[in-house]
Amino acid sequence: MSQYNSVIASIQRRPALLSKDSLPIVVFFFSLVMLSSQAYAQRNASPTQDKPTVITLEVFGDPRGALGSQQEWMQALQKVGANRVTTGSGSRAEASVNEQETTQAISIRVKGFLEKGKLVLPGGKFSIRETDKIKSLLAGFRVNGAEVTLAEKKAFGLTAKQLVWLHSQLNVEVKTETNGKPLSEIISTLRKPLEEVSGVKVVLDSMAQKVIRSDKTATEEMKGLSTGTSLAAILRPHGLVLEPVHVKANEIELHIKDSQSSEEHWPVGWPLDRPPIQVEPKMSEQMPIQIKNFPLDKVMVAVQKRADVPFLYDQNSLAREGIEMPDIKVSLTEKNASLSIVVFRLLRQTKPRLSHEMRMDEKGKGFIWISAR
Repeated sequence: MSQYNSVIASIQRRPALLSKDSLPIVVFFFSLVMLSSQAYAQRNASPTQDKPTVITLEVFGDPRGALGSQQEWMQALQKVGANRVTTGSGSRAEASVNEQETTQAISIRVKGFLEKGKLVLPGGKFSIRETDKIKSLLAGFRVNGAEVTLAEKKAFGLTAKQLVWLHSQLNVEVKTETNGKPLSEIISTLRKPLEEVSGVKVVLDSMAQKVIRSDKTATEEMKGLSTGTSLAAILRPHGLVLEPVHVKANEIELHIKDSQSSEEHWPVGWPLDRPPIQVEPKMSEQMPIQIKNFPLDKVMVAVQKRADVPFLYDQNSLAREGIEMPDIKVSLTEKNASLSIVVFRLLRQTKPRLSHEMRMDEKGKGFIWISAR
């Protein structure tokens, strides 16, 4: 588990994900963690869902417990959903769970012990009045498996391993041009490898289906960026978001839905895991510039071509502030300034001022995110 320490620590420090009107970023870096995507995918795609799950609950008594308490517990535990409830023999064991899979079934053996009137199981201590909680715990083992049930849940109700795996599945590079293309065409193209290769089903809610059926088109060029960041950016101006949903076991779906019905969702890019100059060195290159009363949108296109780095715009915040880039005229004279400084000085000429930051997509490629904060 040491290989997951950095991702777990950073997830615990993360702020809230995207809410209805803001875009805080999840502060954890999946690239620091080396998870075997192939092994996880094999588990995710295995036909374990069709196999019966047999749960055996073995309870070790408390030698200092009240007379008859173990018998009372054994009777109560007959109703918690285990296939078999037995009394542990020999010295008291530690609370544990062992899960094994054969060609015919999945066997889960849960061991617990009585101590001071409570049943100690993996996942907590329970009084005899809390058999409903024990039942819920065992039901989780049956549906999701022991590892997923007991693991601490992070963003989207997923475990750290699941988040890392999903991140790795969303790093497929977008090979086709997107700007001006119909949303229906883009989503159809991007969802195909997710569903066919990774087994991640993409589900559209009613609003998403309505938007996709309309004549809406993408307003950004995502070619060269990863699928996760591209989908999040393309959907955002149309009031839609991408939300991972844990279905059961290691089965995860991606829901495209109305942003108003989502509490947290996949962000447009991630914080850098190394200095900006290492991510996109061209943004540090020097250039002379001399312009006067040029439309901001055309100047930004020229700078972007020179930098060869994607520029993505937070269209929602620009619309909220009433900023129309073609209507803004900018002037700038610099004998020698880095591209990053040029972008900064151009954007500060808007009212309110636009800001920019470098982010990276799921495969570590940098891009410039421009917004009206």
